[in-house]
Amino acid sequence: ITPAIDGKIVTEEDDEWNNAGFIETTDGPVLRESKLFDKIRFGNDDENFYLKFNMNKYIKENPDLTKRTYQMYIYLRKASHKQALAPVRLINKTKDIAPISMEKFHNEIQIAIRNDKLQLLRITKAIPGDMWILESPKNIETAYDETLDLKIPFDLLEIKSGEVLEFVFVNANYGIKDFYIPNEMVLSVKRPLPVLK
Repeated sequence: ITPAIDGKIVTEEDDEWNNAGFIETTDGPVLRESKLFDKIRFGNDDENFYLKFNMNKYIKENPDLTKRTYQMYIYLRKASHKQALAPVRLINKTKDIAPISMEKFHNEIQIAIRNDKLQLLRITKAIPGDMWILESPKNIETAYDETLDLKIPFDLLEIKSGEVLEFVFVNANYGIKDFYIPNEMVLSVKRPLPVLK
């Protein structure tokens, strides 16, 4: 897919986003106020990885809730694990540790939204020794309005043609993990090989 990065709700006519993969977050009495997104769409073309986050309508409809800071982390890596990898840096609330939290990743993208505005978009990269260093997010295209859209170059993530990108989302509150999306595994997309003409 090569969708428009416009921050708008997907319409029935939008063939690009309608052909994307997606995952929905479960609802519950506690999650309703803490989860920032209801649905996350994802896909790619030859050069970029695309994400569209559908906002939690309950938060959008309650102005008092928009005053708090909502965080989403995206952890990414090559499926081959042939990159420097470091552990997830979020704090757990309990001693019950999900197996996915024991995995290591190459990139971390942090998103923070407050007062219905994108306050922070930060990308870090793992280096040997389980350490993280700051990268420049200037090559990540964003749009925030009804949805949050991201266009992330595969080259920024060090994913070459033919390689598989694995990723997982983490809903968090001030660096404390609320839940993983999905909870038990990583999602993936494959960067296509170039078409020979």
